[in-house]
Amino acid sequence: MAVATGGAAAVHGERFVRHLERPHWEDFRFFRHNRAHVQSLGECLTSPPAWPGLYRPLSTSCYYYAGRRLFDNRIAAYHVVNAAVFLANAILLFIIAGAVLPGRWPLLATALFVTRRAHDPLLITTSEAQALLSAFFALAALACALRPDDGDRWRRWAAPPLLLAALLCKETVIVALAIVMAYRRLFVPRARMPIPAGLLAAAAAWAALFVAARHRDGGVPTGFTYDVSAAAVPRLIAYLLSFANSLDPGPAQVEMPGPVLAWALSPLAIGITVALLAATVVALSRAPRLPASPPLRAAAFGFAWFVAGALPFLFFADRLFMRYGYFAHAGLSIAHAAGAAAAWHGIRAAWPRALRASAPRAAS
Repeated sequence: MAVATGGAAAVHGERFVRHLERPHWEDFRFFRHNRAHVQSLGECLTSPPAWPGLYRPLSTSCYYYAGRRLFDNRIAAYHVVNAAVFLANAILLFIIAGAVLPGRWPLLATALFVTRRAHDPLLITTSEAQALLSAFFALAALACALRPDDGDRWRRWAAPPLLLAALLCKETVIVALAIVMAYRRLFVPRARMPIPAGLLAAAAAWAALFVAARHRDGGVPTGFTYDVSAAAVPRLIAYLLSFANSLDPGPAQVEMPGPVLAWALSPLAIGITVALLAATVVALSRAPRLPASPPLRAAAFGFAWFVAGALPFLFFADRLFMRYGYFAHAGLSIAHAAGAAAAWHGIRAAWPRALRASAPRAAS
């Protein structure tokens, strides 16, 4: 908790305080829509969405209905709630990282995740509760599904409803199924199923609710423009590079910084990313034959999580936003911590050999 709070305060504190009372234009859109269409808890699940083609009742209708009832839509209160969820997500990632990383290395993953400047928009815009709450429930589901089986049956029962809640906040966290699959492939090679049946049932329940909601709304299109060309690769690289805090997101707090877009098209960045993708695919395909080293497996798991988390946003033709990398950066934080752990263990193993090799020369 101290690592998450201290890291978030150091990196995001100044901007968070500066925007505490500042509304965003999208806030008022949700306020007006909620007053017009949501008058009860039941209508939270059945009212038309504020944005067409989407069904996110928990993080939109329910979230703003509760905010209207509890604190009369005060912007500062929403921001405080979002900040609390932001910290809770970091703690959940610490729990998940503890299932794949040894020792205290999960603390590094937590510190990296909570200190990314690209995540500033999630703390200063109330509508980013969609990303924060979906990540919260998805991380909670993963924390239950990925922990070693120590006889706690409640974890198996808790994971499916948590995943369903996550999907009712934002549909993009469906990639949690792929994350579970990657974990079981790398760390539970004798698992009966690549994805537990309960999680598949939760995804099926969400799909049925989503189709019913879309049918009721008449199948209104989302208005997004999609691009399934090779341009998805530079977009993936942009989300990879936006993890670096050396890149100032700028005053807009939305679009990718210009240098990220330029570097994402460079041959070097493309080559490194393709190599990482290939290494991850090889690790997943040959998981039973990999070295038993937990950091190496955790690095493959974390990068697979990053790719899965970014995947839903790679095919938007005109929406390359920093905030879309939030859930993907959770996996990238694990991958970085795993890389640091592997390097440290390698240095510790090599150091005694170097001392023994130098001892005869010193004696002579």
